[in-house]
Amino acid sequence: MTEADLLDEIEPLHTGVMIALWPSSPAKYAIGSEPVDQLHVTLGFLGDADDLSRGDRATIDAATRAAANAADGPVEATVTGVDVFGDDDGGAIVLLLDGPALPAVHAAVWSVLDEDEWPDQFTPWQPHMTVAYLDHVADPAAVRAAAESLVGETIEIAHVGPAIAGEQHRIPLWADVVPESSQFANAVPDVPSTEFANPNHDELGRFARNGEGRRVPTKGIGEVSTITDQDGLKAAFDDDPKLLAEILPTSWEVNGHRYEAVWTQQKSWSIGDDLGAKVFTATITDPSIEVDSETTQVVGSATRAFQRDTMNGDIYAYHDRLVLKDDMQGQGIGTAFLAACEDAYVKAGITEIRLHANLNIGGFAWAREGFDFETA
Repeated sequence: MTEADLLDEIEPLHTGVMIALWPSSPAKYAIGSEPVDQLHVTLGFLGDADDLSRGDRATIDAATRAAANAADGPVEATVTGVDVFGDDDGGAIVLLLDGPALPAVHAAVWSVLDEDEWPDQFTPWQPHMTVAYLDHVADPAAVRAAAESLVGETIEIAHVGPAIAGEQHRIPLWADVVPESSQFANAVPDVPSTEFANPNHDELGRFARNGEGRRVPTKGIGEVSTITDQDGLKAAFDDDPKLLAEILPTSWEVNGHRYEAVWTQQKSWSIGDDLGAKVFTATITDPSIEVDSETTQVVGSATRAFQRDTMNGDIYAYHDRLVLKDDMQGQGIGTAFLAACEDAYVKAGITEIRLHANLNIGGFAWAREGFDFETA
């Protein structure tokens, strides 16, 4: 594959499929035409989204998890130079990258993907981040100068995952906590999944269809939401989904120590056969530990979604994942975060949480939190 071929495949990413590494703090590198949430390091371009089968999605899921396991933690990439892929009129300005863990992560992806089954890749693989397309910026020389000023910078990368027709799915680069199957696979997993609802509303204040869940709110449930009932939930769901983010907790305390979550709305995806779930992901940080003047220590991530029940029309919460670094587990952070979510759901009029848990770990963990098998 030539650089021109690669460029032809870089630009239509909103209709295509790729597995990529996603930087932790991308705003600094948004110097050209590429939006901050699109900045990435491609591990493999995998063709057109319309051509994906369920088996393909499961394979992409497995390749993503292999990459996370190979990294075994956030990786660093150093900007070693600037180049233009393609011709001088319609090419892409890219940051050339290098890092000791990058080849292993790339190799892990292609240890799962069969090269004969996917589009040809640019070889040898050159890690890079596209910052602008020449025909999309008014002053390409200024953008290139800005790019060259970044040479020598170190980019921290903490997530990996596919983008399928512009819909991003990210998991942390922490091997021991990578889930066995991910929502984007949309395929029957090797280990059967079980849907949980929670009828134990009297003792633990968890949630069931009967809407009787109650608990005393804890500290730090986040921003004050204007949504207080199902009517407000349904209106936001249909007309202004970003308002649903106000429901989610942005801070909570564990033994007097505060943790924070910054939520970002993602593209909608399906929950089972139900299309159009409103999805939000969070980066969880410890604000007491400063990495630099602009960022604090990342300790985990979470994904939460809201969907309409096909039977009664109510909006319910869906818990896709909560991931914490190994050294942050066992300290009550996840339990406190779950409690903060539940408090916020009660205030917003949500009466049910749903999730799928693998039977190796998730079934035990969620049962310990008071969830039970759904029978309805």
